[in-house]
Amino acid sequence: MSIIFVVSKIIVTLRLLSNRPTATNIEKMKQILTKHGEVKAIARFLGCDRNTVTNALQGKYNTELAQRIRKIAVKRGGVEIEVES
Repeated sequence: MSIIFVVSKIIVTLRLLSNRPTATNIEKMKQILTKHGEVKAIARFLGCDRNTVTNALQGKYNTELAQRIRKIAVKRGGVEIEVES
């Protein structure tokens, strides 16, 4: 690999990273509170890990699976709350 190729890859990577959205322009997702045992029940229903459900309910991710988890939690009685950082 030539040094020019490596340097050009670094420059491209830095440009991509600089275009990423910052915390100031990302809308904060609301957290969802559920009853005791709901995280485990949702994880079993969807066949995923409890940590995945917990992270989705805390608004840490906005993947398709996280959106499904949040929708199911609300249907099962979960309550959305606004959390200040």
